[in-house]
Amino acid sequence: FFVRRRRPPRSTRKESSAASDVYKRQPQNPKTPVNKRMDKERQWVVINRICNINPISMKYFEDIGSSLPSGFSYDNFVRNQFLKENKLIVESTPVKTGTTIAGLIFKDGIVLGADTRSTSGPIVANKNCIKIHYLAPNMYCCGAGTAADCDFVTDMVSHELELIRLNTNRECRVVNAVTIARNHLFYYGGYIGAYLIIGGVDCKGPHLVNVSAEGTVKWVPYYATGSGSLSAISMIESYYKEDLAVSFECER
Repeated sequence: FFVRRRRPPRSTRKESSAASDVYKRQPQNPKTPVNKRMDKERQWVVINRICNINPISMKYFEDIGSSLPSGFSYDNFVRNQFLKENKLIVESTPVKTGTTIAGLIFKDGIVLGADTRSTSGPIVANKNCIKIHYLAPNMYCCGAGTAADCDFVTDMVSHELELIRLNTNRECRVVNAVTIARNHLFYYGGYIGAYLIIGGVDCKGPHLVNVSAEGTVKWVPYYATGSGSLSAISMIESYYKEDLAVSFECER
């Protein structure tokens, strides 16, 4: 019988003509340092161009040493503190202009609320944006997200509910609107930026439903969404009780 000698792996072979082993035949000089240090003048040129350090900071680095500083530089922090203490600059305060929509169920119905401001980044695009949309005589919907998506989705749901009423000759149930909106949003996988709070009263009583842009549905007694919803949900959670009366809602 024949005994075949096993070929050694390429990593252990000293010589090879394969293209993948060309790098092994390259001459290497282990004495050459990997990171070459620049001279002192070139260091300060690089610091001045990249870090934009002022002459005072340059003098500070020259005093403490000639090596290139590593890590974070807190020069701008010290500068800003100096300007604030001497009232040379006024610190800008962030302004929140995001959407806030909320809804809750009380004893005899539902309450929906929304702001009227639509924004385009930090700019207020419209001060009188309608965010409570009509779906049916017994149903309304609050929309957050992209204003155009909310308008078109709620219009589509309203038209579908109108056809159902004409075919059945009766008022639609809230589950009909939720199913239509959920299937439409789930089909597009979140690319339609419409975050809805659907509220209505049907033969089963009052209902409040949250429908996300991905098609997720939550039947809740109260809810708030939008970029400014944290303040709204904190107030609702503080004062909400089951079977609230209308007088209590008006007082708050």
